Amino acid sequence: MITRWVSSIIRNLTDNYIGDSMSDFVFDKISDSDIEMYAEEAKVFNYTREKIDREGVTLVSFEDERLGSSMEKLDLAVSFDKKVWTLLDIDDMIQGYNEIPLGYVTNGVEYNYLMVIVRLMSNMILDKVHDNYHAYIYCRVDDSLKGIEDSSFQGRLAVDKFDLLGDYDTVIKKVVGSDLPYKENLLREIKRLNKENIKMGRKLSELELMTLDNIGKNVRFVRRELLGVTLEGLAKSTGVSRDVICRLEALSDVEDSLRAGDKVVYPSISTVIKFCDGVGIKPSQLFETQIEYDEGVINIIKEHCKDFIKAKNK
Repeated sequence: MITRWVSSIIRNLTDNYIGDSMSDFVFDKISDSDIEMYAEEAKVFNYTREKIDREGVTLVSFEDERLGSSMEKLDLAVSFDKKVWTLLDIDDMIQGYNEIPLGYVTNGVEYNYLMVIVRLMSNMILDKVHDNYHAYIYCRVDDSLKGIEDSSFQGRLAVDKFDLLGDYDTVIKKVVGSDLPYKENLLREIKRLNKENIKMGRKLSELELMTLDNIGKNVRFVRRELLGVTLEGLAKSTGVSRDVICRLEALSDVEDSLRAGDKVVYPSISTVIKFCDGVGIKPSQLFETQIEYDEGVINIIKEHCKDFIKAKNK
């Protein structure tokens, strides 16, 4: 009964309504005062340029001859100091697209801050708000803070509109001089990220690459070919977690991962020792030996894991 009543109201409304199409929407040109208002209200997200380029904006449009239409429009503005903003001319680039990668429309454009502005126009009879907007700002942080995008502090910094612009030392001073209630924890996170990025950015020697590759191939061979078990099975046998074993195996592609800019998690000594104890070999054999071609090491592993292999085959 209620459903029929609601449907009747909508039908009566739409029978007496002729909605304009999306082609009739005309967005005013954004003025300097508009920019100031957007910038004042916008939350600030701290991302590296690489991460910003991978971000995208999805515009939602709707058109129905009975209910009406709604349309969203994207505008971008850039700044070096958050005081003077320059609108980018992107209309021709994004015409006809609803999903817009930011790296595509800002290719070759230098900035410290990128403001994303999405405006809405609507003539839908069920829409109480017929024009609206939302805006947010990306602060381009230094590569020494790569990973801050995924930090638990990202949301709090956005709400507080606090940016981490500058090199590592500048950012440290900025946070120390702030009144952020969580600044001590934030400082620890920034220092951790910087230390990790320095480690990740260090170019590995040929010997290091060869050793990591050997570890990955040996772990994969032992699991798949020698023991014939799943990640879970090897985890149970060695006491090393499934995720860690997966990361160990991924080291066989470490050179490709580094070339692609992917994050590589290197094994700790304790992890390597625990794995080697689990399969009965010495760490040096995991590092230096190509196990699939060494009958002696293969026999050692088979003997050490014979009870596990027997149980698996039952």
